[in-house]
Amino acid sequence: MERFKFPPAFWPLTIENAFPVALRREAKAAGAYWFSGDPQPELLREAAIAKRTFQVFKEITEDDDAYLYIMAPYYEAKDAYAAWVTDPARLTAANFVAFEIVLTGLKNLLARRGQPPDQRRTA
Repeated sequence: MERFKFPPAFWPLTIENAFPVALRREAKAAGAYWFSGDPQPELLREAAIAKRTFQVFKEITEDDDAYLYIMAPYYEAKDAYAAWVTDPARLTAANFVAFEIVLTGLKNLLARRGQPPDQRRTA
């Protein structure tokens, strides 16, 4: 998104985008991840950004990593992707690194759960 100078406020936020590009390409090759054919809705909210989106769309192919961020995942594929990405063989720290801060926070919260209130530390 930086490469094409999209403002951060318009960067698409999907669970799929949190996973590494190589993993998403693997899922696509396995038939567990596909696109709707439309750009991410965030990129169409304002006319100037939409114009830029369609300009970029003409410049890239499916082989470009930017394609994986610009295109919206097919809604009906979300369950297939979730099942594929959570297969025990794929439950690695590298695949889920984007979730580390959330998971660490939850782990800390659960660890404090049984402590008396005066002994709980805030994160």
